[in-house]
Amino acid sequence: AVALDESGVIIEDGVVARLDDDIYYVTATSSGAEGFYRDLQRWALIWGLNVTIINATGQYAAMNIAGPNSRAIMEQLTDIDLSPDAFPYLGVRQSTVADASAMLLRVGFVGELGYEVHVPVSQGMHVWQAILEAGKASDVQPFGTEAQRLLRMEKGHIIIGHDTDALTTPFEVELEWAIGKNKPFFVGQRSLDAMRKKPVERTLVGISWPKGYAGPLPEECHLMIEQGKIVGRVTSVAGRTTLGHPLGMALIHPDFATPGTGVTVRVDGGATSRTTVVELHQYDPKNERQA
Repeated sequence: AVALDESGVIIEDGVVARLDDDIYYVTATSSGAEGFYRDLQRWALIWGLNVTIINATGQYAAMNIAGPNSRAIMEQLTDIDLSPDAFPYLGVRQSTVADASAMLLRVGFVGELGYEVHVPVSQGMHVWQAILEAGKASDVQPFGTEAQRLLRMEKGHIIIGHDTDALTTPFEVELEWAIGKNKPFFVGQRSLDAMRKKPVERTLVGISWPKGYAGPLPEECHLMIEQGKIVGRVTSVAGRTTLGHPLGMALIHPDFATPGTGVTVRVDGGATSRTTVVELHQYDPKNERQA
């Protein structure tokens, strides 16, 4: 799901899981949960909605187990049918994991088969240790936020507030598919209707450097310049990747967004670096590894 403000600008994204007819579990970005909770409360009061909104962030421990062996590891810890047909991508199931009450979400932020495991915070360490024990034969290893940040970049998954700014709309970052097309109303709807009549002035793309490239790399927010004009800016960049070459993401004018287009990027000290526009989803673009 993607959340907008009244002007149609993206303010948050996450997963919405329907647990019952009138019970929803909503996730948000880690740094944006508090602000989004306040927004939900504000709209509920303005519209006089008969809903109860609970910020459960501090009540749950959440961990992400990802990789080709994640299904086999989790099958040792739960009685849920984890087969692809029974538990498809973007599914949610409630049961137990290592005898702890748990909610499993079939999501793949890092581009691999994976599960988010949400358990009461009092059971977090127990479930964490159980997953590590069950995964010993597969050489399971903890990975942190920097590794996740790199892997999601290779996959083309954005981070709100990092690959977006205070003016970014869904049309610019390939999130138009998440707009509620059949809803009679949603926040930002009228603004998006007006935007559809105008051409997009920037779009999010992947950028890449050749294997073995040892030259200077830009920092995030460094400008892209062609023919003496600013045509975009870098939003994410990494020098070392699992694909074997530097890569990143950038918001760029549509005239330069075609894969294969070369663009000059300013780097520190007034120097420049030449990068190539590529598809946003540089790793497993067909999602075959998330089956």
